[in-house]
Amino acid sequence: MTVTVTLTNIANLQNETTACTNINNNSAAITTGFDSCLNTAGDSMSGNLNMNGYQILNQGATKYTVSTLPASPLAGQMAVVTDGTSGLSWGAQVTGGSSTYYLVWYNNSQWTVLGK
Repeated sequence: MTVTVTLTNIANLQNETTACTNINNNSAAITTGFDSCLNTAGDSMSGNLNMNGYQILNQGATKYTVSTLPASPLAGQMAVVTDGTSGLSWGAQVTGGSSTYYLVWYNNSQWTVLGK
């Protein structure tokens, strides 16, 4: 999502009251712009983040138990499962009930093992 923030030009610093008001208004406009792009009030987002073809680096995988994996994931979404059944092989549908960690991904129909 693209957000346009319009800032007031602070050309005249001679009038301290006007300059301070404009600076405060600009700061508020920037804050509102960020808040409308990303949820900065908590530790989660709702909605998609369009990276315009770029990747987010160093994000780490989110940890879940098998029963708490997202119910409506996007194809290609990855996660770490902390309670996988031991002995699952690459490509197997992930099942829980033990304590094996697996890197899993959603293949557009089910969560499958990508690695351990």
